[in-house]
Amino acid sequence: MNGKLILAISIIVAFVVGFGAGVLVTSRIFFVMQFGKPPSGLPSGGSTSGPSPVNVIGSPFSSFKYAQYAYLISANATLSSSGKVATEDFNLTSMQLSNGSTKYSMKFDEVGTVYNVTMGRGSKLYYIDTNLADDMPGSDASFGDDGYVVVNSTGYIVAYQYPLPRT
Repeated sequence: MNGKLILAISIIVAFVVGFGAGVLVTSRIFFVMQFGKPPSGLPSGGSTSGPSPVNVIGSPFSSFKYAQYAYLISANATLSSSGKVATEDFNLTSMQLSNGSTKYSMKFDEVGTVYNVTMGRGSKLYYIDTNLADDMPGSDASFGDDGYVVVNSTGYIVAYQYPLPRT
């Protein structure tokens, strides 16, 4: 075979595998948002890079490794003084969608990055910051200690990202 044919086949295989993984993750998130727990037999989702906890999707928020560093930021939450420090480096906006879910956008002006989180009715969005020492008004020295977690109305984690990738 010539090199161009091998390259074309490799690209097609990579696309098919990537698309299949995307379908699996999307269906898993939908299932958890609807029923509160992940379906059995499927791998747990979430970020696995860095110091992230593994297999947290579908587990109770009360047993979440970073619960003590999580600050409620959805539904007009009132932040503690440490919560204000953790969240002053981004602007949070929300938009109610026609299907009853809410889309939250966290925009980090310093780096121009926006993280969008869409969650179902009754869910709560928490911002995670495990090290407030690197936070200053309008900036954060490192996103390696920042993230977010979405908890459904029954107290189970349905989505999380920790640490936040810097784009």
